[in-house]
Amino acid sequence: MWVMMCSITTYSQWAPFYNALSTTIALSGICDSPSRQEKGLILWFSTGGPNGLETGSGVDAIREGVRRFRTVVFPERRELYQSLAEKQKPVALFITCGDSRIDPCLLTGTEPGQIFVDRTPGNIVPTYEEALSTGVSASIEYAVLELGVGDVIVCGHSACGAMKALLHPELLENIPATARWLKYAQPAVAMLDRDYRGVNESDRLKRLAQLNVLEQMAHLHTHPVVAERCKRGSLGVHGWFYEIHTGTVEVFDPAKKKFERWPEED
Repeated sequence: MWVMMCSITTYSQWAPFYNALSTTIALSGICDSPSRQEKGLILWFSTGGPNGLETGSGVDAIREGVRRFRTVVFPERRELYQSLAEKQKPVALFITCGDSRIDPCLLTGTEPGQIFVDRTPGNIVPTYEEALSTGVSASIEYAVLELGVGDVIVCGHSACGAMKALLHPELLENIPATARWLKYAQPAVAMLDRDYRGVNESDRLKRLAQLNVLEQMAHLHTHPVVAERCKRGSLGVHGWFYEIHTGTVEVFDPAKKKFERWPEED
């Protein structure tokens, strides 16, 4: 495994270095050499400040994780990673929040290459617009059309900061980009205010997270590739709610119109 770590503090420093490094890698054949490909290549760019990776920085734990991956995990799973070197065939697109407490592969018990993950604040899926370019829309199109996943899962979770902000708009005053993004979840807030006025704050937060999952599932169907596959019956769209402190997953049952523990048995 080849590891390169460097501290670069400005874009003007980073750009020429990156271009030169890319050329060097291409000319050296690192990416094309089977023996070197087995060892792997990690390029670590630190843009945090002049001290880079000095002891005491928050990235130390991550560095040790990379070291462990290189020396322990990768050698034990070498065959798996080699099989994934040039291709992937995930079974599902998993759309969830960027919250650091969620680990999609750990939650689903999947291996590298089995699920295609897209993470956004509030697990939001913008409605499809021809003139609007978003990473989420590109991920949906690529996963559904090119990778041919059979299922799309939208997974919300407990204690979601995005949902808290929707309940308390004053929290969004200093983060305008986040405020604009969360407008895609406003219909869920309207449903909450209309149908669940009497519930307490804790229940409102959970209910909003679940309503938001349903809203984003509806947005999914505005994407042409999703609509077409669903029409043909070759794509499933699922809504999940993950409760962090209990490890429970609830899945929306369209027939019963409610979220239920899934799977039912442990």
